[in-house]
Amino acid sequence: MREFSKQFQLRSYEIDFRGKIRPVVILNFLQDAAGDHAAQIGYSVTDLFKHNLTWVLSRYHIRILEYPMWRDELQIITWPRGIDGLFALRDFEVKNSDNKVLIAATSSWMVISLERKRPVRIEENLSNFPIVDRRALVDNFGQLPALETAELELPFRVRLNDLDLNRHVNNAVYAEWALETVPAEILKNYLPVDIEISYRAEALYGHRVISRSRLIDSCQSQTFLHQLLREKDGKELTRLRSVWKEI
Repeated sequence: MREFSKQFQLRSYEIDFRGKIRPVVILNFLQDAAGDHAAQIGYSVTDLFKHNLTWVLSRYHIRILEYPMWRDELQIITWPRGIDGLFALRDFEVKNSDNKVLIAATSSWMVISLERKRPVRIEENLSNFPIVDRRALVDNFGQLPALETAELELPFRVRLNDLDLNRHVNNAVYAEWALETVPAEILKNYLPVDIEISYRAEALYGHRVISRSRLIDSCQSQTFLHQLLREKDGKELTRLRSVWKEI
């Protein structure tokens, strides 16, 4: 139970106009595998709800080495990699039917008290939490830079379909909104190969969210900073950095 594996087949509604997996689908697959593993070891969101606790995602770093295509058979392997203060670390590998690693990812999670709305210590609340000393992707989760000025902005309204079990906007939706602000010529001719996300605050049903971005490097690849703000008070919800390469 220290490692968990789940099979997926890439379906027609999970691909883009090129026939390749959409980044938001990658995040959904990872979340699904992580949730199933957490349930297997007794620490799913619904298990934690019974103790007035829940999981909250803090950081993600996804590196796409090769894009899966329509109808590809994928295997996602995930494992808890360690505990760092208040954070539980979880890594992922996505492999094809030839056992080749296509995508590597690492993530950082907190357990939050639903009553106090504050993080609690993993060791004190999740006994016998399994650890696998193996890294899929090296990232010590340094702070992502703030976006001071934006070149492009788009508004989004939080729909019921955007919410997760915590009734907050699902983590994959933030990434989808952020990547949508990349210029059209990049979206048509490039693909994101590296995505870093820092989740900083929540958005709820009915909120309006402003997605902002700016190109910061165009030498070796196209690199963008992204930021999501809650419109009513300017609260920063998410920071991202994405690296795009030409198809």
